[in-house]
Amino acid sequence: MPLLMGAAVPRDPAIVALHAMDLRVASIGYRLAIENAALCPPGRPQAGLLLHSLGQYGASARKAVQNGWGLTAAPTVQAVVPGSPAARAGLYEGDRIIAINGTPAPSALGKRSSFDVIDATHKMLEAALIAGPADLTLARASGKIIRLTPARGCPGIFQVLPSTKMKATADGRYVQLSTTIVESTRDDDELAFIIAHELAHNALGHKERLDKIGRKAANVRETEIAADVLGVKLMHGAGFDPHAAARYWAREGDRMDAGLFRAGTHLSPGKRVDLLRTTATGGRLSEQ
Repeated sequence: MPLLMGAAVPRDPAIVALHAMDLRVASIGYRLAIENAALCPPGRPQAGLLLHSLGQYGASARKAVQNGWGLTAAPTVQAVVPGSPAARAGLYEGDRIIAINGTPAPSALGKRSSFDVIDATHKMLEAALIAGPADLTLARASGKIIRLTPARGCPGIFQVLPSTKMKATADGRYVQLSTTIVESTRDDDELAFIIAHELAHNALGHKERLDKIGRKAANVRETEIAADVLGVKLMHGAGFDPHAAARYWAREGDRMDAGLFRAGTHLSPGKRVDLLRTTATGGRLSEQ
């Protein structure tokens, strides 16, 4: 199967590299989410696909992605995780989604880049999948309809954002990693730690909790410690090496913004390594 069904293969090396990184992060995130569904009750639907549209790209990048991906304003499948519900349903990269359960999918293109179309599509698709299998109407084959039956897992839509900053965030729905922090990992086990930590924030409802109790340093530090502990357990549950967490942080901790540690919102790099090592050792023996 070609990289993108019905579209020219992107020639821009930056686009090819970003596509590969997106798929790598989505695949690891999907594995963490699905294999740990029991730790994230009641769970959220996971389909194993990424979406994008022309409107989310800035003016300088639109020509390249339009030529390479044949993108329009419509939500389009950017990547499909192998073995996922999306793959089993027969979705391919490059498929444009026209409607979800008969309702037209969002589609808009402004002069400035905006993620609104994809965010609205994610919300629409998630609502449909929570209710049960969703019928997706595609642009190919004169409106081919594919039924998508999701798996259940921890809550997260996994994204890579081009940035020179060492950054990873979670907002309850999305897990976002900068290209720089992805590039800082040496293997999939280390990358799984970054993703699992942010996924743990979502699973534990930390955004909602901090919205209620406030973002004082002690409150934020409490959520960061809890995300480290659960994140290592998520790694273990999905078959990743939980000791990679401490290995990564021992090497990269000092590269992070020292202001975070001075502010008291995070453990110092050394104390965090100790916590990760202790949790990893316990994680191999039990789920407690």
